[in-house]
Parts: sequence; structure tokens; C-alpha cells
Amino acid sequence: TRNGEFTSTYGDVQHYFETRMVRFTKNSALVLIRDISEQKQANAKVFRLAFYDTLTGLPNRQSFLTRLSEAIRDAEVCKKMLSILYLDLDNFKRINDSLGHSLGDELLKTISTRIEKCVRGDDYVARFGRSQSALQLARLGGDEFTILIQDLESIDEVREVAARITGAVSEPILIDGKEFVITPSIGIANYPEDGTDIDSLVMNADTAMY
Repeated sequence: TRNGEFTSTYGDVQHYFETRMVRFTKNSALVLIRDISEQKQANAKVFRLAFYDTLTGLPNRQSFLTRLSEAIRDAEVCKKMLSILYLDLDNFKRINDSLGHSLGDELLKTISTRIEKCVRGDDYVARFGRSQSALQLARLGGDEFTILIQDLESIDEVREVAARITGAVSEPILIDGKEFVITPSIGIANYPEDGTDIDSLVMNADTAMY
């Protein structure tokens, strides 16, 4: 008996199929094919809800902590540095309290897009010769974000990212004819000098941010 899966695209829609091949007679086999597209879509939706933020589409806290755990393990084996940046938007609660959460959500989406462009900018990636997978942005919740940077050669790389983010986030944002200027506070913790486990790194980055 052989089991497998394959995909096939019709128009713009990708379908998933499960196959099961069993011996039928001495010289033939029976192949059973079942469309499992709905099951795959449901699984993907559950995965996104578990590991991605619904407002911004960024990885969430659970996804970040999982990735950080893997990154620490890799850094320990390869004797490499890594850093996490803990970012909080200054006085953001005042906007939600005075102007409502709908406007606050629009600001958060704009800011998350700006941060993502800083972290994944082609010029930054090319300049330091790293892959996109070595940088991960996540939204922890509320107005808190984290950035994980792996395979560091120098702390200057981290300062570069922090400076780019500060400049981008601080640019005025225009929504419904109103101009907003949001400034970030950023704390940095480096592995291994500021901690060798998840809890100590996150706590020290959070403390540095304050």
C-alpha cells in the first residue's frame, strides 16, 4: 500500500488530493483519489489563527517564541550572535482612549507595514548579505512588536535596524484628514551576553525598552 498527496491548479484555484494505491490483482493496482482541499483550507485557517495576528497579518507572540527558541538553539550550536528588539509605541493608549480603537487599528496596520519594510528591505538584506529568514518581525499584542535578527556579525547591524525603524515609524501618518506622529521606544537584548534563554532575553529587551 502506498499513500501520498499531490496538488493540481484549475484556473487560479489550487486543489489538494490524497492518493491511496493498493494491490488489486497480480498485475494491477487500484488507485483511490480523494479531494482534501476543504480540509487543507480549514487546517491552514486554524494555523493562521494560532500563529498569526489577525489585524496585521504578522506572526504573533506564539509564533515569535517558537522561532526564538529555534534561533537560540541554532546560535548555541553554531556559536553565533542573535538579537531581539522589543518595540513599543509611545503613549499609544491615549489614541485608543480619545479617538477610538478603529482609528488605533488603522494606525497599527500602517506602522506594522512600515516596520516590515525596514526589516525586510532589499537594501538592508543585500548590504549585510543575509536572507529574509534571518529577520523576523512579530506583533506581541497591543502596540508591542518584536524583531528577531539572527547570524549577527556585529552589533552595528542591530543599531542599523533600530535606526531605520525609528525613522520610519516617526514619519507623520495621515488618516481621515488628521495627521499623527507616533514615536517608538526600542529595547535590545543580545544572545548570549544578555541572556541564553527565551525568558531572560525577552525580559531584558523589555527592560531596556523602558
